[in-house]
Amino acid sequence: MVPPPPPPQDDQELQELRAKIRVLEAKRADDARHVRELESRLADAEAFVAVRPKLQAKLTSLQTDLTETRRELADAQQLSQLAETRLIDSQEQLEMVMLDKEVAEERAELAEAELEDLKERLAILEVEVDVLKAGMSFHSHKKLFLMGKQNLGTPKILQRETPKRTFNLKSRMKG
Repeated sequence: MVPPPPPPQDDQELQELRAKIRVLEAKRADDARHVRELESRLADAEAFVAVRPKLQAKLTSLQTDLTETRRELADAQQLSQLAETRLIDSQEQLEMVMLDKEVAEERAELAEAELEDLKERLAILEVEVDVLKAGMSFHSHKKLFLMGKQNLGTPKILQRETPKRTFNLKSRMKG
């Protein structure tokens, strides 16, 4: 054991010793606070060490998910770009088809107008041919009759066709 300190010599020395005790007590309180702080940090470090494998596994999982999500995003962007390109191509094709349709409709209208014109001209020509045939037939018959070679009367074909042709000629001229 440590021998007890010798009795203080005077009041001043006693006061100095008391002041030292107060400083040492303050230091001891400060050291105790510091020890508690270190113990708290140690507990936090131990908790982190215990949780670290779980955090590491979670981090790895999140990194894998992030990589997969980035890949999916890149794939989706490629598909979107492809779809956009196809849409543009389809729109261009649609425009070309619409232009072709308009040209075809114009050609069809022109062809129909030309057809109607040709039908009218054909009808006129048919009427003229029928008139000429009827006139020739009439003149031939008249010549034969006048020449006295044959008295044929009205040929049966003219008896049947002349009213029919007259009707056709009249209906064509009206139409």
